[in-house]
Order: sequence, then structure tokens, then C-alpha cells
Amino acid sequence: MRPKSFNEDDVLQTIEETFRRVGYDGASLDVLTRATGLNRSSLYNAFGCKRDMMVRAMTSYTARTCANIEDDLSGRPFREALRSFFSRISEPDAHGCLVGNLAAERAEADSEDRSFFAGRLDELEAIFAAAIVKAQTDGEISATADPAMLARYIMTTVQGLRIVGQIREDDSLRAGSIDLALAAIPFTDSRRSETAQPETVA
Repeated sequence: MRPKSFNEDDVLQTIEETFRRVGYDGASLDVLTRATGLNRSSLYNAFGCKRDMMVRAMTSYTARTCANIEDDLSGRPFREALRSFFSRISEPDAHGCLVGNLAAERAEADSEDRSFFAGRLDELEAIFAAAIVKAQTDGEISATADPAMLARYIMTTVQGLRIVGQIREDDSLRAGSIDLALAAIPFTDSRRSETAQPETVA
């Protein structure tokens, strides 16, 4: 048997970008073979059928995105980190979210697909929930807030900002939307609490 003459990770990245660019339905086998430079037999042998390719690409994308979000949200106050993250993902030239794009396209697909997409969204939400718990521990967010619900709110906001950023190249609109999104999160006013003076007892 001849050794493979291609790097699977590189090909998987190309498959991922193809799904992101043309969607699941648009990524015919002809499109995938042209994009990867491989024939159908090589693609099938290495990655399986088209759905298998989507699953592998989505799993790889989600793992990488989770790691990137963790990096984005670490090392600075959560409000500052979240504002920066919202700004970056809503830039007009930012890539859309592969999970969101394909989940929307496959919304009426079979239950197995919907369950798969829900699992990937759960992974992403878990990263935000962990960051929220840490922010609560650090006193940045109200301890009474529900991390899971806030994480879902943030994920919903992220998908909306991505779409708006792709369609409307309006910096003031994006900035205003981000301000409103952050205002809905129960951040504590640590500056006021740090500067507040104790009451004088008469």
C-alpha cells in the first residue's frame, strides 16, 4: 500500500474552510475534491462520507475555538476581555462561526444532526460558563447570577454580533450593540466598592 501523500490535518482544515464558505449543501464532493486536491477515493478513505467529514471538521473547529476563547478571556478583567472578544468577532472581515452557520443551515435536518450541533454549542457555552464562575469568584459578577444562563446569553449575543458584523459595516452600531449586551450582564461596580468610605458612627 502506498503511503499517504497528504497531511490529514491540512486537508481537514481545507474541508472546514470549504464548509464555512459554501455551507453543507454547497460542499458537494466535486467542490471538496477541487478544494483539497484529492480524488473521491482518497477523501473517502481518509475521512469517510460527507457527513463524517463535517463531523470531523466541526469537532476540530470546536476544540480549537474553545481553546482560543479561553485565551481571549484570561489574564484580564472579564468585562474588558468580553468587550474585546465581542469587538473582534463582530468585525466585518471576521470569519463566521462554523457551528452557527451549519447549525442554522441544518436546523431541519434529522435529530442526530441537531443533537450533534447542540453538543458543540454546549462545549462553547461551557467555556463561557467557566469564565463567568471565575469572574464571580473574583467579585466581578454578581454571585447570584446563573452562570449557565449567562453563558447561553453570551453565546446568543455572539451569533447575533457575527451576523450583524458581516452585513452592516457600521462601527457605531456594533459599539452600541456591544454596550447594550454588556449592560445586561450583572457586573459588580468594584470601583465604587473599592473607593467607598465606611460610614462614621456618631
